[in-house]
Amino acid sequence: MQIKEAEKMAEQEEMLNQTKYKAYDVEDTYQTIIAKNANLRVAPKLGSDVITTISEGTECYVNETKVENAERFWCKVEYYDDMGDYYTGWVSYNTMNYKY
Repeated sequence: MQIKEAEKMAEQEEMLNQTKYKAYDVEDTYQTIIAKNANLRVAPKLGSDVITTISEGTECYVNETKVENAERFWCKVEYYDDMGDYYTGWVSYNTMNYKY
């Protein structure tokens, strides 16, 4: 049983390392929201307050990232909405795609 547990832990660690690499790779890039609406949050966690929602197709600049776990990391973004208002906050990378 211990071998199986060790293999599972190694696999989870590898997935986490891949997520960390991806998070590092998107820092200082522009990302496009691909979800219908993405919540811009005060802090990098699902339970934090929502500042506003960002519409699909909106381009955001990623200043930094924070890995939550192997399945999710957060991007601290800044963007201007259609009215020209400036926002900054945290968005889950699961709602974005890599642009450049």
